[in-house]
Amino acid sequence: MGDKGTLFNKLNLLWRSLWNPLMQTNHRKQPHRFVTSALLLLLVVSMTAGCGQNIPAGNATTASTSAAVSTDGSSAVTDGSSDNQDAEPSATTSAATADPTATTSAATADPAVTTSAATAEPDTTTSAATAEPSASERSGTRFPDFEMTTLTGEKVDQSIFAEKDLTMVNIWATSCPPCINEMPDLGKLSEVMQSDYNAQLIGIVVDVRDEDTLNLASEILSQSEAKHMNLLPDEGVFNFLSQYEYVPTTLFIDKEGYLLTKPVVGGHSYGDYLVMVKDLVKQMK
Repeated sequence: MGDKGTLFNKLNLLWRSLWNPLMQTNHRKQPHRFVTSALLLLLVVSMTAGCGQNIPAGNATTASTSAAVSTDGSSAVTDGSSDNQDAEPSATTSAATADPTATTSAATADPAVTTSAATAEPDTTTSAATAEPSASERSGTRFPDFEMTTLTGEKVDQSIFAEKDLTMVNIWATSCPPCINEMPDLGKLSEVMQSDYNAQLIGIVVDVRDEDTLNLASEILSQSEAKHMNLLPDEGVFNFLSQYEYVPTTLFIDKEGYLLTKPVVGGHSYGDYLVMVKDLVKQMK
């Protein structure tokens, strides 16, 4: 660098010494002097250009790379874009994978929620209908005339309905766990209905076929401390009750033997039944 710098300075001085005389030379009167000076000046210029600083290798590489990028710009940009597209689709794919998963989960959850809601709503509707039966909804269906017997053999006919403002008829079976489970509450409810609401509870056991099932029914009532009347259906009542597919099923009947509400299906608590009784008695006044 030192040697080339010194030569550069000398040539620069020479270039200036030749340039000024050249500008002052009359090329028409002294053409040979003008040409000689011009050639010497060109020689000095070329030598001066060769004495510049070298580009560092790093910069040269960078410049080469930049040039390559500039030269292959479209390809590089395309490649870059491709790389970005590969990355973005991956992110998009992840998002797409997540979203579908979320959508699927939502779809799976929503149907599940919808199914649960669909399952719950009918139950809720049933419960609502069950909790607030309306006497004004008397179906026009009349309980058939009958002559049934109690578990101990006493005869009872349809005139029993006229003895109270409201009769609750609970249809059950000895082989039905929900029926047995609600029996203690029914025993308690029967006492409250008699004392407070001029109403009565009557049970009808539909699966007593012999002495063994008769004894089983009596034992269930005894263990539940349920003292309300229970009857064995005659043929007419048995045929009438065959329209109800499940036990327990509960009917609310007025003095004239008409059903006041839709059948209440399934076991319920003392509190649930008491609400139904209260509402019906209130509406019948």
